[in-house]
Amino acid sequence: MEHGDTSEWLADLIPEKGLSPALSRVVQVLMTSQRVASYGDISEIATRAQVNNSTVVRCAQALGFAGWPPLQRELRARYLASLSSEETFYAHGETASSPGHSAIRQDIQNLKDALESVDPADVNRAIELLAQSRRTVVATTGTFSAPGQVLAHLGSVLGYPIGLETRGAVHLSSALAGFGGQDTLLVINVWRPIRDLVNAARLARKVGCRVIVITDARRGPYSALSDLMLVVPSEGVSFFQSVTAATSLAYGIVAGLAQVDPARTQERLRAAREYWELLQTYEP
Repeated sequence: MEHGDTSEWLADLIPEKGLSPALSRVVQVLMTSQRVASYGDISEIATRAQVNNSTVVRCAQALGFAGWPPLQRELRARYLASLSSEETFYAHGETASSPGHSAIRQDIQNLKDALESVDPADVNRAIELLAQSRRTVVATTGTFSAPGQVLAHLGSVLGYPIGLETRGAVHLSSALAGFGGQDTLLVINVWRPIRDLVNAARLARKVGCRVIVITDARRGPYSALSDLMLVVPSEGVSFFQSVTAATSLAYGIVAGLAQVDPARTQERLRAAREYWELLQTYEP
């Protein structure tokens, strides 16, 4: 699976007019050496393709990316998605003596990369769509549910009609019942596309509601099904993907929702505090 899917994906990105011989050699390296393309530095790619570093950058731009870093992030996401959990564990090798610090360092890098991969204008648009929605369902599953919990719980505290569905299948179809043009489906799916979530996006598109997707690959099944895609890095340090960047983005979206109507936000937070006191939610 390492070469096939990525080779086809890269081939589809080549412009109709084709590429120069030098750029074609770069693409050939990316197709045949996916792990190197995913983790190697730009000079290693250039050396293998017998070109200079600037040619690698021009190749990335010819394929539709702003430069080499965003193309490499996409290649790495696709490479990790092509591996099984066991293969992902093996690919990361032995964790350093401090796995906690290793995970923190990786997430720091993910967050730095997210500053480049997430367009602030797209986040503002997502906030606008959610604020205007009659009803929003956040659809996700497994460990990807963490940022969904943030969005649904805190969004509800602010008074927005945001629900969370993590069970898929019939539960997801029931959650989307009655959806239409004034509603929003927000899908959170990193690593491999989940069939139930992709089908939910197809259904949402069919009935005319808006679709927002938080994912780690810009090109895939969701690209044709979403009104808006927010792409975050998700690389972990072991057999799992990290949702730290996605969760940080969820906090940012909630912060934006809170600013849509500050007076309403203050009133909702005051009401929430009164409920907490009435229910004795917190120890004094």
